[in-house]
Amino acid sequence: MEQKQKKSKATLFVFFDIAMLTFFSMIPLAASATTITLTSGSSWTVPADWNSSSNTIECVGSGGNGYGTWSGGCGKGGTCGASGGGGGGGAYAKITNLSLTPGASIPYVIGAGGSTVPTSFNMNSLVCDYGAKARLSAGGSGGSAASSTGAVKYSGGAGGSNIYDYPPSYGSFGGGGAAGPHGPGNNASPASINTGVYGVGGSGDAGFGGAGGSPGVNGGSSVYSGGGGGGTLPNTAAAASGGNYGGGGGDGTLYTTDNGASGGGKGAPGVIIITYSSLVVPTATLTASPN
Repeated sequence: MEQKQKKSKATLFVFFDIAMLTFFSMIPLAASATTITLTSGSSWTVPADWNSSSNTIECVGSGGNGYGTWSGGCGKGGTCGASGGGGGGGAYAKITNLSLTPGASIPYVIGAGGSTVPTSFNMNSLVCDYGAKARLSAGGSGGSAASSTGAVKYSGGAGGSNIYDYPPSYGSFGGGGAAGPHGPGNNASPASINTGVYGVGGSGDAGFGGAGGSPGVNGGSSVYSGGGGGGTLPNTAAAASGGNYGGGGGDGTLYTTDNGASGGGKGAPGVIIITYSSLVVPTATLTASPN
């Protein structure tokens, strides 16, 4: 009787252990997050551990180029002319829990700086509008949230605008900052046309991204959103570029020689950032005792 009772208890414990092992083996464990940054190329292969229930995909559009300056029409002295404007910053967008098949090839586009091509992922699943190029007398507008696709969208900052500028200032203008996960890109600060105050680029991601460049300085870079390049100082050929990613370029400066000109700063390219957490189901092994 006592032997049967011990055997019964042992059998009960074995059933209990198997039940517990089966229960815990069915609980998926979340792995650490994986982040992939796409800055070039045109296709991405979905990894085997892709989790369609836990992912975010974000993008920033490219920044617009600043406009070069022009002078002339006032004789050999070249004392009259116009400064160009700064380029606009790229827009930001985000989607979550996109369902993808492991092993599938997903097309995407990274907008080059100064281009008119939106940054996009999986055709139109995610789209970030580009910042516009500046013109002679007007800064480029920031990439538009309305022209972007995503659950969360923010517009890029506008580049500084100009009108025809005469001595003694030749004021120049910064680029707009790119938008980011915290909010819109900031506009370039205004410059004084007739007092020689040169423009500063707008910061990225509502101030959380790259800093706007001071006059003659490139915009700051960050993981997401770059600042706009600063307005260029007079009589210098260098133009300030936008920071990575999506910062608008500053304008070019005005030479004081007849018909002299310098190119505007380059806008920064766009970017796509993919973050996901894979789910790993542990395998339980029960080893029986020979007793």
